[in-house]
Amino acid sequence: MAQRKETPKKVYAKSNLDSKSMCRLCCSIIDPKHCKNLYNKASVNVLASAELLYGGKLLRGDSLPHLVCRPFERRLDNFMKFKNMICDNQDSMMRQKRCVELSPSAPTADEKSAKTDTLIRGKSSQRQSRRSLSSSFETYDLPLEPTLPKINVETQTVEDTVSKPALNGLPFGEILKKIDEELRKIARRDMNSVLRRKDFDAMSSFSLENILKELRTVCPVTFTSLSQMLDLDCGNEKKVAPLCLIYGVLMFRRCHELSLIQRLITILLADSDANTEVYEKFNKFGLCLVKTMKYTIQEDIGAHFLDKVVQEVKDGKTFSFVIDNIDWEEHVHEMRSDNQNQSVHAVATSIVFDRVSSSHLPDEEPQQSLASCDVVKLVQLSDSDIAIQKRVYKSIAAHILCEYIPTFKFLKDLVTHFDVPMQHKVEMQQKSLVVPFPVLFKDEKRYAEIVDVLDQLEKWVHHIYALAGKIPPEKDISNAHHVTLPSLPSTSNLTSHYHMSTLLLIRMIP
Repeated sequence: MAQRKETPKKVYAKSNLDSKSMCRLCCSIIDPKHCKNLYNKASVNVLASAELLYGGKLLRGDSLPHLVCRPFERRLDNFMKFKNMICDNQDSMMRQKRCVELSPSAPTADEKSAKTDTLIRGKSSQRQSRRSLSSSFETYDLPLEPTLPKINVETQTVEDTVSKPALNGLPFGEILKKIDEELRKIARRDMNSVLRRKDFDAMSSFSLENILKELRTVCPVTFTSLSQMLDLDCGNEKKVAPLCLIYGVLMFRRCHELSLIQRLITILLADSDANTEVYEKFNKFGLCLVKTMKYTIQEDIGAHFLDKVVQEVKDGKTFSFVIDNIDWEEHVHEMRSDNQNQSVHAVATSIVFDRVSSSHLPDEEPQQSLASCDVVKLVQLSDSDIAIQKRVYKSIAAHILCEYIPTFKFLKDLVTHFDVPMQHKVEMQQKSLVVPFPVLFKDEKRYAEIVDVLDQLEKWVHHIYALAGKIPPEKDISNAHHVTLPSLPSTSNLTSHYHMSTLLLIRMIP
């Protein structure tokens, strides 16, 4: 018995739809002045997100609504962010590893090279017959020159000192084979390529000259081809960076371990607050790593923030901790009883090295009571100090008159700088060394959390002096050399103990 065919169905819009004031997604009645047209060019991303969530096309018609309200637009945006977050998290849990057969260190089979050469020649002959090219595509004729220009990165000049490999008359497939052999050689781990170095020292001492030297010496054919493409004979310094970038992208595509340039670009994107779309586009072309890798690189860089501090301590300099509170408000989109705005508190810390040492001064107790201190005598100047101050004011006024008033410019050569006599003049002319430390998410208004901040500062001091070799390293310093603090009082009796600002002004000098 023959199977009965189904009657075809026609899909059309209902007649009771208000297409001018109805949201296409939630079907609620809205104000058209505060909505977006779902089918405009500016709403392409919104339409794509809606169709992705719907699982099909959203048909467009005169009797169908074409507006989208703001609440559903925000929900779609949150949905896409949630989806991208899941994808990024899953990608961060996985890693790729090259197979043995596809390893860059695996030898090249002669059959594959011959097959590639034959295929390229066949395609080139077809293109020649179709396009009626007058020159043969089988040969790669480069200009005959005795030397290849050498690029000096520091002076941005071209020096003819490197011999150029003879490529004139070689088949195009043979040139490709030489380039492939050179790049495979660089990808080997035993070559110790400059691009394989990914530590802090390599990134902090990055130089284009090292990359050019490796490309010029180890890969002469590749360097010759790229230099001819970029026309480096003219010595334009703007073409040096693109040459190194192209070389870095080529090697990164062959072996992901050669990612020095990509790591630097990833940090630059993070410093400029690039969004996820920028990272995805750059990573697609091999210019940077995935966005989640920026945290790993930042952690590697942050592990060396104590290097300068340790060196200064080894030289005998002392330092002080500077603490400041950071407060901000986090507002929610939709406020509910369980979703309210909240205040976030943190403590910023940094180290300031003393240009003038004060270790010889007593710090056990104040020199005199602040209640009985005569402030007038404390700030009173002597007659010699007043005379010096007058001469300084005259010198400053004379410089201002000669610089900003044209009438007095003829006296500019007669105005001399007054050298103020002072103690520690050489030390005060040096630049202050300030090293930022991590931000601690502690509330400065809470007694117990301030104690936690002081404990953390003490651990940092022990760690710095242990790295500098001033004290023996300790495995556990949680209970060693604690800052003497009063017992924790009740909040009503907090004023009977040390004031909180007194604790923050503790000088961290062992």
